[in-house]
Amino acid sequence: SGMSWVNSYAVSGSLTIVSRVERYIDPQDQIVISPSGSFVVTGASIGLNYKPVDHLVYRTELRHLSADQAVFNSNQGLTPNNTVIVASVGVSW
Repeated sequence: SGMSWVNSYAVSGSLTIVSRVERYIDPQDQIVISPSGSFVVTGASIGLNYKPVDHLVYRTELRHLSADQAVFNSNQGLTPNNTVIVASVGVSW
C-alpha cells in the first residue's frame, strides 16, 4: 500500500515547480523484492517542468528516498537512503 501528495506551482506558462511526498509499504515483499524481506520507504522530491513548446516537456527532479532498512545499492554496499538527480524529456502528439 502507499500514498503520495503532489503539489505544483506555475511560475509562468512554460515553467512549473513540482513537489512530491510519498510513502510505500510492502511488508511481505509482494510487489518489491528487497534484501531485507520487507520494503517500507518514504520519499520526497522537488523538480522543475519546462515546456518550451507544445508537445515537449523537459523535467528535472531531485529525489530522496529513505527506507526503514538498508535496501538501496551504493558503492559501500546496501544503505537505507538514496538521493538522485534525474532528468527526462517527454514528447506527445
